[in-house]
Amino acid sequence: MWAFAASIVVASVSGGVATLPAAYGAIEGMSTFFGGASVGAALRTTPSQRLGVVRKALVAQNVSVALSAVAGVFALLIAEDTVLAGSDASGWLLAVAVGGLMLFGCCAAVAGLASSLAVEKDWAVVICDGNEDRLARMNSTMRRIDLFCKTAAPAITGALMTAGVAWGAAGVAAWNVLSLAVEYRLLELVAGGVAELGGTATSPAPVPEPGGGGGCSVELTALPKLSDSASETGADAPGTAASAAAASGAEEGLASHRETLAMTPASDDLDAERLRRGEPVAFAAAPDDKAMAPGAALNGRAARDREGGPSGPPGARSGNGSGSGSGSGSSGGEAAVAVAARPRLTACRVLWLAGQPLRDLAAGWAQYRRLSFVGSAMGLVILYLSLLSFNRVTSSFLLWAGFEPWAIGVAQAVGAVCGLSATCCVPAALARFGVRGTATYSVWVQLAMLLPSLAVVPFAMSVEVASNPGPDADRPPLWAVVCLCLSLAASRAALWTFDLAVTQMLQLWVDPDERTLLNGVQRSLTSLFGVAGLLAAVAVPNPSSFGWLVVGSLGVVAAAGVAHGCFSSDRPAAQFAALATTTAKPTKHEDGPDPERPSAAASA
Repeated sequence: MWAFAASIVVASVSGGVATLPAAYGAIEGMSTFFGGASVGAALRTTPSQRLGVVRKALVAQNVSVALSAVAGVFALLIAEDTVLAGSDASGWLLAVAVGGLMLFGCCAAVAGLASSLAVEKDWAVVICDGNEDRLARMNSTMRRIDLFCKTAAPAITGALMTAGVAWGAAGVAAWNVLSLAVEYRLLELVAGGVAELGGTATSPAPVPEPGGGGGCSVELTALPKLSDSASETGADAPGTAASAAAASGAEEGLASHRETLAMTPASDDLDAERLRRGEPVAFAAAPDDKAMAPGAALNGRAARDREGGPSGPPGARSGNGSGSGSGSGSSGGEAAVAVAARPRLTACRVLWLAGQPLRDLAAGWAQYRRLSFVGSAMGLVILYLSLLSFNRVTSSFLLWAGFEPWAIGVAQAVGAVCGLSATCCVPAALARFGVRGTATYSVWVQLAMLLPSLAVVPFAMSVEVASNPGPDADRPPLWAVVCLCLSLAASRAALWTFDLAVTQMLQLWVDPDERTLLNGVQRSLTSLFGVAGLLAAVAVPNPSSFGWLVVGSLGVVAAAGVAHGCFSSDRPAAQFAALATTTAKPTKHEDGPDPERPSAAASA
């Protein structure tokens, strides 16, 4: 709702000048570009805290939207205030209000990106347990709901704004605050049915230390098979303070280790090895431990203190796992994890933190470009350069061509219906042709459906029209404009089919640990290309030059098809053509990456 209302509010504040709305759209797009990879990297480090991350993102998104709407209300009131009009106070108050609208709007966009990456790209795969058919149906259902909301939200927001733009913005703010509790509860209901989303599957209760005391308790999600040397070393060490906890349902042969296993330097090395392999190892600090700095966390949790007693000083850990020294009478089990000091906030550190999004984007791009289907992913990104959709540029041209606003609304509704119909057919298409075949057919069908839009190009680019672009200029004939609208509406079905096919590639054909990072890079690139498309429209503002945008957009769609074709070119032509005639359902590995081929993460 706010995505539509914000454009109306900014346009009302600017007095109809298109510069401020364009600047707001560019700033919001660039915030998503710089924040996409960082958000994906942050989500990647918290796989066992999926519900908590989405909770925070949901609260941040709704609160940011509400604050942005409130700032928009103040901006409208200041702009319409006749008392402050023309004064210096009016100028800087209006600038502060508009700045707050844009700032909180960008925060809402980044928080919404976090929710989208976590729920649509990660939760969906976990809920479906990697099943391709179930995932295809879930993706289609989520996209259907998304398209319906994007279609209904402008109508509802427009109805609210019939009482005034300020009242409409206030209604959007109230809606986001009131709906927060409902959305919060729905997330908990979904996560409650899947153990992996709530974190219960990987967080068994810690086993208390035998004999009590001020030692620490250890929480392990999986008990590895220990070597004889490690077991003997752990049993003979006299100064150990904790014993290992076996996960519920572990093998019977591991039960004998529950009472005898001690966390010695040998087992410390084992923990480090498990961390290097990516296996979860968590430690619970002693009750009387002091608060540790963030640098002391291991695997996203607070590090433990392995002292001989609660009052002993923390020992320094050497490279070979030995204790702090034998002169104090303590054994090697007194080794402690060094607590890193909190870094001071200096100018250099501020600059370092400011450059973190770029470093995350560079690191994510290094993995993204090594994907085996990078051509398909980039094909979807390239489509965001196309302006052949029912956007502001096309709407302006249709109004200039003589279309009534209600006719434009009808054309947009037809396009929405075509998009919704595609979401119903995608699961069957994926089962029939596979992910690769569906993506290939859809991108070229989209280009074929957009070809009738060329009918408007000769009239829009004619010398008579171009030389007189004012109100009395010759308009393209009605049949040419109708062909443009019908081609745009029909192409939405193929566009969303290609989008859903590439989405499933980015969900199933990547390393689960890198899923959110790679999808974050994908969203960053789409935002960048979307902003580039807007800049192209700004460079050609005259409606009579719309023909150039049509030709360029058709070239963009063709380039997307070529990029995707480069990905499929490694398959034999006969085998790829057989997708159109085969009736057997493809196996999971037939459309996925070759199991014998190393993944992008492994090759990195």
